Amino acid sequence: MVTRLQASGFERGQAAVITGIVRQRVQEAMDQVRLGMLSKSDLENDSYLFRAALQELRMEMQMTRKNDQSVLESQAAGISREIESLAQRTNDLIGNLRSDIEIEVSNHKHETSHEMKGMDMELHELATKYQLLMGEMKTDIEAIKLGSIRRGLITVVLTAMFLGAIFWGPHFAHRVRMRRQEKKGQADSEQELNHESVARGRTGGSGRRRPDAGTEEQGAPLPPPPAAFRNHSHLAIQYEPTISQPSEPPMQQEEQAERVRWGQGALDAPMGESDAQLDSAALAGRQEEDG
Repeated sequence: MVTRLQASGFERGQAAVITGIVRQRVQEAMDQVRLGMLSKSDLENDSYLFRAALQELRMEMQMTRKNDQSVLESQAAGISREIESLAQRTNDLIGNLRSDIEIEVSNHKHETSHEMKGMDMELHELATKYQLLMGEMKTDIEAIKLGSIRRGLITVVLTAMFLGAIFWGPHFAHRVRMRRQEKKGQADSEQELNHESVARGRTGGSGRRRPDAGTEEQGAPLPPPPAAFRNHSHLAIQYEPTISQPSEPPMQQEEQAERVRWGQGALDAPMGESDAQLDSAALAGRQEEDG
């Protein structure tokens, strides 16, 4: 060690002093260690006491473990019983909830089906009402159409009648006056013929009365022939069945001829029949308009 110190750069005296100091310090440390160390007997006594204490601690630990285990087992049994009771209660609650849920679901389904049936019935009623309203509207539309057509026809007929009355009224009145004058002329000619026949019957051509004159006078006279075929050559006065009219322009004559052709059927009828036909036509037009 001194050599190493010298090799490190210390002198021999310094190296010897340092080595002595280190030896002294090591000796003091060894003395302190010897003072702190036990003897063999003390070590055996201490190890015995340690083993006895360790055995006692082991016994206490086992007893404590057994006691704790029994307590834990009892607690675990109580907890398991509580868990079983809770599980049973939970199962009961789950069953009750399930039954309640099923009842609620069935009630909801029933209510929903009832509401759906009600909605279907309402929709069916609405569809029926809609169809009825559509039918009524169609009927009203058809009635309005028929009424419009009827009014149009009545308007056309009345317009035609009005125009016919305007165009053919004067000619018809003229023909009526002509017929009345013709009938009056026929009655006058018949009276003259009767007077003449009575006068001839009384005189008899030679101043004697005919025996059958009274019979002819009392009997009903025969109807006279038409004016167009009547022969007035034996009378002193010639009877004209028609009244001469002033000459008219050719255009007016053609119009009158056309009116005569269109209204010949109505003009050939008697006055009473023509009035009755006009009244019946007007009454029918009023009934159609009211209907």
